[in-house]
Formats: sequence, structure tokens, C-alpha cells
Amino acid sequence: MDTFTLPTALEAEMLDHARRGSPNEVIGFLIGPGGTINMPHRIVQMDNVSTNPTWYCEPDAEQLEKMFAELDAFGEDHHAVYHSHPISPSAMPSDKDISQAEDLDTVHIIVAPNAVPAIRAWRIEARREGRVAVEVPIVRTSSADQIVTMQAHLVPDNVVGLAYSTSAGEVRSLTRVRVVRMQTDSVVVVHERRQTTIGLDRIRSVQLLEEAALGARRRGFAAQLLRHAADLIDEHRIGDSRAAVEASCHALPGLRPRMGE
Repeated sequence: MDTFTLPTALEAEMLDHARRGSPNEVIGFLIGPGGTINMPHRIVQMDNVSTNPTWYCEPDAEQLEKMFAELDAFGEDHHAVYHSHPISPSAMPSDKDISQAEDLDTVHIIVAPNAVPAIRAWRIEARREGRVAVEVPIVRTSSADQIVTMQAHLVPDNVVGLAYSTSAGEVRSLTRVRVVRMQTDSVVVVHERRQTTIGLDRIRSVQLLEEAALGARRRGFAAQLLRHAADLIDEHRIGDSRAAVEASCHALPGLRPRMGE
């Protein structure tokens, strides 16, 4: 994994969780559609039941079992685990974090509210000389970035996987559907030979699996819009938002935007 995509809303939620839990460490999981490793759309917070919670995290076993049962039922997966370092000046894993990490295939995120940056992602690798922590660069995305990317994928005849929330607030996943048409506030898809209509405001994430010719043209148009937005940001000198727009362009599969031309 070259980078880890982190929606800014989830970043804020993790920081809030860490601050509320201080001086104890907190722990939780970033959840996304099954079959992907870099599309988190929600967080599951866990109780820290460690006997020394100011220095170590241990998730509640019953909560953990319930979470994995729900992931299996809804076709989701955990894309990362996070825990906090409440008083640490650095968001780096400790020697104990590295030696006791159980899942080496999962990204490990450290949340340290007093550090700059406060959130960093790591992969724990087992090497001949022992375990080491390798940093995974974080690509932050805003809700606006995600909307542009999702709508560029929801094109007739595209095959996608998507996650959406139900009216009861539960998150469900459809691992493979064909887009029939876009409507003003919804998308119609075919799943197991049945048409389903899903409101756009309920869609949490979209994964492009197969792209129709129309989808490729629309994706290119979306990229042009993002580059135009970047030019406007430069013109009006709006902070470092240009970097966020460039990251959004890279989030569109197969696209290599040339910024600054």
C-alpha cells in the first residue's frame, strides 16, 4: 500500500475520541466495504478494558466479536485500527505497539492530540532483523472530493461496489452492481437481477470495478473540473487547498493530473 486514504470527517472523529478519552488511551477501527483495503467510511469505537489504560489499549472482547459479526453480515471489512497516545509528543508507535501488534496486514493509526501531525499511519512489517514500523503516507479527502469521485463512477453500465446507509442508520454493502441510470437525487442499480434505487445522500463510498466507455469520458470531465478548481484556488490564494484538489484527481482511477499548467 503506497498511501492510506483518510476522509477528514473520520480524522476529526478519531481526534475527538482521543481527546474525550484522555488521559486513557482509546481504540477503534476504520470500516469500509469488503474487498477493498483503502476506502474507510465509518468508525467503530471500542472500550479500552486494559488494566493499565493510560499506557496500553485492549479492546473489549464482546464488542470485538459483535463488530466482526456485523462486518460479515453487511459485507464490510476493517481497513485500519487506531489507538491514541494522549501525552506523547509524536504519533509514532511505541516498541510495545510494534512487538504486540496482532494483525500485520492492517494499517495501524496512531492518534496523538499533542503532536504535529496528530495522526500518522503505519504498517508493521516482520523482517529478518525483527519487526519494524513503516510509515504509510495519508491522503486526506473531504466530503466534496468524495462526492465528485463517486458521481464520476455512477455512470450507466459501470460496474461498481458501493456502501450505503439504510433509513435505520445501518451501513450495507453491495459488492457488485451495474449502474442503470442516475436520477436527480438517486441512482438505480441492478443487483442479482433486481433493480434497486438508492438515494445519493445515503451513499457512503463507491468502488469502480468495470468502467464503460461513457464512464471514462465522464471521469476525464470530472478531472478537468478539479483542475479548474485548483487554478481558482491558486488565483485567490486559498491556503493549501490545491494539494487537496490534486489528491482528489489522483483518487480517480487511471488519472495522472498535471497540476500547475
